Amino acid sequence: MRGITQRNGKFRVRFKNHSATFATQAEAERHLAGVQHGFIQIDPVTNSSLPQTLGELLQYTYDHRWSGKRSEESLYANGVAVVAVLGEAQPVSLLSERRAGEVVRNHFKAQVSAATVNRKLSALTTLITTAYELDLIDRRHTIKREREPEGRMRFITAVEEEQLVDQLDRDLGEAVEFLIDTGLRVNEMLQLQWANISDNQIVLTAGQTKGQKSRTIPLTSRAAQILMRHRDQPSPFSIGYRKFAMRFKDATMALGMGDDVTIHTLRHTFASRLVQAGVDLFVVAALLGHSKVATTQRYAHLATHNLSAAIDTLQGCKTNDRTDYAGSSRSGDAGIYKIQAS
Repeated sequence: MRGITQRNGKFRVRFKNHSATFATQAEAERHLAGVQHGFIQIDPVTNSSLPQTLGELLQYTYDHRWSGKRSEESLYANGVAVVAVLGEAQPVSLLSERRAGEVVRNHFKAQVSAATVNRKLSALTTLITTAYELDLIDRRHTIKREREPEGRMRFITAVEEEQLVDQLDRDLGEAVEFLIDTGLRVNEMLQLQWANISDNQIVLTAGQTKGQKSRTIPLTSRAAQILMRHRDQPSPFSIGYRKFAMRFKDATMALGMGDDVTIHTLRHTFASRLVQAGVDLFVVAALLGHSKVATTQRYAHLATHNLSAAIDTLQGCKTNDRTDYAGSSRSGDAGIYKIQAS
């Protein structure tokens, strides 16, 4: 058949600058007919056929968006779950309909937590965005997320830290201590270069941080000593993320610390200890690299010293009869203050 050639048991379709290979002649003929009549669209950049079904879109999204990311397995798993609900053989055009989001939401809402539902909806949003950018759909609806209840802020105690470090080999144990003492994100630590260390502090450039803003973190004596022990290495930390994450998880499980303890918990621990020690939230926000102090407010409940100080201030006001405030005096027993005329 014109446009189809057979070689080594495979059937190859050629149409203009486009080519594709199939296991059977029937598949090749269907594909050629689809291309010739415009039912199958071709990517002008790669000359490969664009995804027509949700199953094909899922694979395209994995190849072009998720592959290579640290969380590629979970991203793909959430995508698989979404496509299974909507139908792998359904046309991509289904994603232009608002009901797609509601179908996915309602399917998972009664089965899993709000956080898990949101991960599925996030995967759906990525699929929709991919289809929209490929001009496979002409509109994309905003997918409303489920409201997640505020969870307990987990941080590790000094005893848990000691146990965790003892459970790991020296390099990984030092990485745990370094993250606790600096509040760095794990990728920030792993990408550190010796050029980032200056005058006993870490200086991160905008390109090295999540918020695209430079920041400076003074080193504790322990963090400085860890770096000194690594000074003969090409970079401060030469461990791989996957190894670190796997060993960390094994250690926390062996110690019975719970599923809510992750590497990111070490960053929470850094912030929590600072707040409990009386460090101002604005300073903590600067050290963490938060662009908004509102993000740091999650640690505010730990600042109980501020509450005690406020009550002490109030108590001091009550015991001072005439000098409660500059230029004011108290009248009667009702606690009413009058501004003195100057």
